[in-house]
Amino acid sequence: MPLTQLVADHIQPLHAYDPPPRRPGIWLDANESPWPLPEQARQRITSVLAETAFQRYPDPGAAQLRETLATTQGGHSREYVLGSGSDELIALMLHVLSKPREGAASASVAFPWPTFVMYELGAQAHRLTPLRVPLDKQWQLDPSAWAQVLTQKQPNLVFLATPNNPTGNRFDLQVMRSFIEAHPHILFVLDQAYGPYDDQAPQVAALFERFENVALLGTLSKIGLAAIRLGWCRIRPALAAELHKVRQPYNVNALTQATARLALTELKPTLDQHVQAVVTERTRLTEALSNIPGLTVHPSHANFLVVQSPKAKELHATLQSKGIYTKHLASMDPRLTNALRITVGTLDENNALLETLSSVFQ
Repeated sequence: MPLTQLVADHIQPLHAYDPPPRRPGIWLDANESPWPLPEQARQRITSVLAETAFQRYPDPGAAQLRETLATTQGGHSREYVLGSGSDELIALMLHVLSKPREGAASASVAFPWPTFVMYELGAQAHRLTPLRVPLDKQWQLDPSAWAQVLTQKQPNLVFLATPNNPTGNRFDLQVMRSFIEAHPHILFVLDQAYGPYDDQAPQVAALFERFENVALLGTLSKIGLAAIRLGWCRIRPALAAELHKVRQPYNVNALTQATARLALTELKPTLDQHVQAVVTERTRLTEALSNIPGLTVHPSHANFLVVQSPKAKELHATLQSKGIYTKHLASMDPRLTNALRITVGTLDENNALLETLSSVFQ
């Protein structure tokens, strides 16, 4: 018998999240910050990492880093659970909060659609029932559709990424608050991966202070430190303790812990400047793309734009032939068949993008 026949039935039909390999060119497909750290910052990180006791395991609880997060993000270090990017925290929550409600065959998890694919893939991997709730025509949460799902299905968790990936918009704060307030028995996980690019982010984070059934997700991946893979969940201490039961020991390595502490303190002004540069360039790029006939640009509060065109497939191929890589969203949702997701790059990268796109419509 082939060993593959031992793979669990619910795993066999899944498809791995498989980002494309890096090739030479301009990378506008992964929602990373386009700005490398300046030399002085890199030297500072290098000097700190050189002090690492490489022969020793890292701090298993990342105590210093959790204290730094509590100081910079708010709350108490007991409220923070850390992982390899947000992905690991999503998996931990799905694993722990998987007890079916009374009378249900399995637990369920709800999320808007389209959104970050790992909510659904993680749910399937952990044998929870995924519940897609379609966004409305403005890519906003549909209150009537959500009321039905939350009341009838009673999911254990709800994931709301605001700003949302791949649509780029932020969700209405009052609508989110109404869901949270009306359903105290459901954990609402507010994913703020793109929060640094949204001026409403502090108001979203403030929902944690008011409601016991709110958790927050954060990461350094979108603001210039994707390589170190650091994510965190801020959640009530009682639930944090449950997550720690199944969190792998030493899941955040010493190099990541040290670099993240610098990012949240000494290097924060530099990273903030890079974020602001992206926001400024986002405005310029939005205007420039809107001036190209045949393109529709959706408003964004993230570090990327969604551009729609009947020629989306051709545009994607043409850009790729020039070494400019974007994300074609056709496979995610029928409404995105003619959509490209374009990460905001540097001035020169965006100019190369605009020149290529303009040439297609001449």
